[in-house]
Amino acid sequence: MLVYFDYFNRARSARISTVSAEVAELTDLGSRSERATAELASLEAAESAQVASLEHARDERRAVVAKLDAGIADSNEKINKARADEKRLTDLVAELTKLMAGFPVDGKEPFARFKGKLAWPVAGRLAGEYGQPRDGGTVKWNGVLIEASQGTPVRAIYRGRVAFADWLPGLGLLLVLDHGDGYMSLYGHNQSLLKEPGDSVSPGETIAQVGDTGGQARPALYFEIRAKGEPVNPHDWIKKPVGR
Repeated sequence: MLVYFDYFNRARSARISTVSAEVAELTDLGSRSERATAELASLEAAESAQVASLEHARDERRAVVAKLDAGIADSNEKINKARADEKRLTDLVAELTKLMAGFPVDGKEPFARFKGKLAWPVAGRLAGEYGQPRDGGTVKWNGVLIEASQGTPVRAIYRGRVAFADWLPGLGLLLVLDHGDGYMSLYGHNQSLLKEPGDSVSPGETIAQVGDTGGQARPALYFEIRAKGEPVNPHDWIKKPVGR
């Protein structure tokens, strides 16, 4: 019996050792499984964050592209509008040039003699320069845009006769003075016009008031000088820089 129990105890001890080893192995496998699960969860979270980041970047890219497309469309619209406004004004000046040819301006001193001696119609900040592109397009300024306070008096640069005083799309309330020999000066975006077609004006006489008509964002005067219908650089005709 003692021998029998000895074999039995040995077998049980061996079985317990085997079971203990299996339990330890299972415990180790459980720990490794938990670590693998945690690592997979971490990888999944990182992947989700990366996907979210990519989606956010894609949304931002879409927004930027949409903004660029809208900007291009808006820019094209502004360019087309500027071209239409320029053609409308050119056609008006051509018509006025023909019309006023039969009504010479009184005065012994021709306008051309005062090149480089005239005064600006208003004092202010130059916001649009002759010859520079408008709205980032190919259309250029044919005159200058001078920012000034609302209601500032606009003065005639030289004697002449009012050839046009009315609303013109793109320039709002516009006044055109004929100075004879094919020379004209143009004053746009006015708040009000103080002269009517056919009126004679003297140099320095108030003919209008600065405004923001015709789609102008801020009060400003658009000023041009034309010779036989073609725009010329106003700076060549004025004796001082703008604002002085």
